[in-house]
Amino acid sequence: MSDKKIRIKREFVVLGVDTPVLEAAKICKYANVKYIIVSEDGKLVGVVTPIDFVYKIVAEGKDPKTITLGSIMSSPVAVCKSTDDVTTIAKIMYENGFSVLPVVSEEGTIEGVVSIVDVLYALGEAHLSEEMKELAKKLVSSTLHGVKLVKD
Repeated sequence: MSDKKIRIKREFVVLGVDTPVLEAAKICKYANVKYIIVSEDGKLVGVVTPIDFVYKIVAEGKDPKTITLGSIMSSPVAVCKSTDDVTTIAKIMYENGFSVLPVVSEEGTIEGVVSIVDVLYALGEAHLSEEMKELAKKLVSSTLHGVKLVKD
C-alpha cells in the first residue's frame, strides 16, 4: 500500500441542481474547467463531467436549455478526503465506478477534485524516468476527464 499523496485539482465549479445544462456549459467554458460539483441547499449531491454532456444530452438529442444539472448528474456522489492517500482514492474510485471524485476536507468543505489520470500518475511516478514524468504531467493536464468506469 502506498501512502503517497495525490495532486488535488482546484479547477471546478459548484452549481445548483436547477442550473440549466447550457448555462452550466457556458460557465465551464468561461472558467476553463471540466468538472461541475452539483449542490442542493449547500450540500454536495452530484457531479457532472463532460462525458455526461455528451452521453446524456447530445447523444439523446435533448435540449440543453431545458435540461438541468440535477437530471444528468451522477448521484449519489462518492467523495474522498484531502488526507486520503492514492491507494485509498483508487479503491473508492474502483468500488464506486467513477473516474473523478470530489475532495472534501475533514470538515466537509469541497477542496477540489481528483481524476483517474491523477491516480495513475501518482501510482506510477516512482517508476518513471524524469523524461517520462514530464510527458505524464503534460498528459494529466490535457486529458479529458470524467469517464465513468465500467466494471466487469
